Amino acid sequence: IPLADIVCDLHSGGSSLEYVPSVLTRRVPDDAWFAKHRAALEAFGAPHAYISSSPPGQGADNTLTGGAERKGVLALGTELGGAGRVSPAAVEMGERGINNVLVHVGILPARDRITPPGPTRVLDVGGEDYFVYASEAGLFEPRVELGDMVRAGQLAARIHSPETPWAPALEAHFRRDGFVLCKRIPGRVVRGDCLFHLGTDAAPA
Repeated sequence: IPLADIVCDLHSGGSSLEYVPSVLTRRVPDDAWFAKHRAALEAFGAPHAYISSSPPGQGADNTLTGGAERKGVLALGTELGGAGRVSPAAVEMGERGINNVLVHVGILPARDRITPPGPTRVLDVGGEDYFVYASEAGLFEPRVELGDMVRAGQLAARIHSPETPWAPALEAHFRRDGFVLCKRIPGRVVRGDCLFHLGTDAAPA
């Protein structure tokens, strides 16, 4: 890592989660250093980007991003979809974004920049109230979709018990307003599984 100009961790939501394809970085405490992260984030040119302020996830000390921060190296991540599949749009976004970041840090010439299809919507992902988790095991019935705008108190999901089908379904609700960035895919859940997480529009740079 110390030999790198920038680190970009390319991954997706795996098989259990699906994300709005996006690029992300961590909110670091030093304002000048964070401004460089945000500039790289926007240079990537994804339709959606988010800034994580939640330590247990992206940017935690035991992640690639956390290691880059310890060494003073810029770090970005991606969520290129998920659900155990690949889409042409996500691949195109990733290739264009890496190209544009290499231009941004001076590794490729400016003439190689690829114009993104539109502006980047930058979102914040803060504390635990941005997330919805399963409170019990059962069958997950989502009530919203990726990209929806939701309100605090809105029904996010129901969890049904196949062993006791006559029992009322448990309900999970959003704890804040926001944009649905991430949604669980498998129908079976256990207590503690992430069902959704939200983003809220970030302040302008």
